[in-house]
Amino acid sequence: IYRRRKDSVVILGSLGPDGRVVEGSGFVLHQSGVIATAYHVVDKPAAVARAVMTSDRRVYPIVEVLAADKPSDVALVRVEATGLEPAPLSEGDPEGSAVTVISHPGRDYYSLTRGHISRYYAATQFGRVVVVMTVTAEFADGSSGAPVFNGCGAVTGLVSATGQLGNQMVRRTAAPAAAIRKLVRGSEARE
Repeated sequence: IYRRRKDSVVILGSLGPDGRVVEGSGFVLHQSGVIATAYHVVDKPAAVARAVMTSDRRVYPIVEVLAADKPSDVALVRVEATGLEPAPLSEGDPEGSAVTVISHPGRDYYSLTRGHISRYYAATQFGRVVVVMTVTAEFADGSSGAPVFNGCGAVTGLVSATGQLGNQMVRRTAAPAAAIRKLVRGSEARE
């Protein structure tokens, strides 16, 4: 999966007015420059510049946010590029399915972790009920927006957040593929 999908994974960066760069992850959804990431990765109103870097170090400015879903923590952005390597979207995978995450935790670019889908649950976020996926694959700051691949290499989720559960466990959440698909359908309907 790493060899087949590494080129679909991208680094997103936002340059703040103080010169600080905040990084996140994402993946190529369409070869024409559509990138999926976490909403909170691009929700940087004060940013003076935003860009995407591919695994071969090509850098593209983000030209627009195509669609965003804050409660599900999913966003689609566009860069002016062609020939990018897209990753397919899964129809969804059940609890217990093996997953692989390729992300950029703490600027350790293109790191691989593995685990399983541990559960799905409903949560109210920003006034709306959404489905949240939890996984056992590890990730940290810089991983937000990274693809969660199923055993066939299709994206079954999108890294969202971590949360401490007592002293012994970390909950790792992701937006399921259905939330990405819903956003894609919504953006296509607006075109």
